[in-house]
Amino acid sequence: MPGSIVVELFSSGGDADIGCRLAQEVPLLREAHGRDMWFLGKTLVASAAVTFMAGFLRDRRWLTRDTTLLIHGRRTMRDLHLEGPLGNCRRVLEEMIAGINNGLRVEDGGFAELIEGSAVSMDEIRRRSYGGWYLTAPQALELGLVAGLV
Repeated sequence: MPGSIVVELFSSGGDADIGCRLAQEVPLLREAHGRDMWFLGKTLVASAAVTFMAGFLRDRRWLTRDTTLLIHGRRTMRDLHLEGPLGNCRRVLEEMIAGINNGLRVEDGGFAELIEGSAVSMDEIRRRSYGGWYLTAPQALELGLVAGLV
């Protein structure tokens, strides 16, 4: 059997969908190749990087003692201009709401992976992530979001 894979990561964040896609690759790689996958966050693990970290088993997530996690909900920036027949305007709004609802569904899936087996409830992570939840490595360990610190 091949050896373990350790992913070391410092990240100030990025695209939420990329973080989600990378998180989906972790169990696929683990299962397809029988590799033990470990995560080591260094200094800053923010936003989409936290989503990526959630793809690792909780007992395989580690942080350096100086690490800060930033957990927040998905964000969007989109200008809205409505013009024309009201039926068309309604369809534009319905499409935007459908996109927001889909983003919230994906966000909840990532949050569920992150908090599984921890002391953090879904209600708490939703509430705290609304404005951005900064956690020190010792706080993340105390809440059971990670297995240990180095």
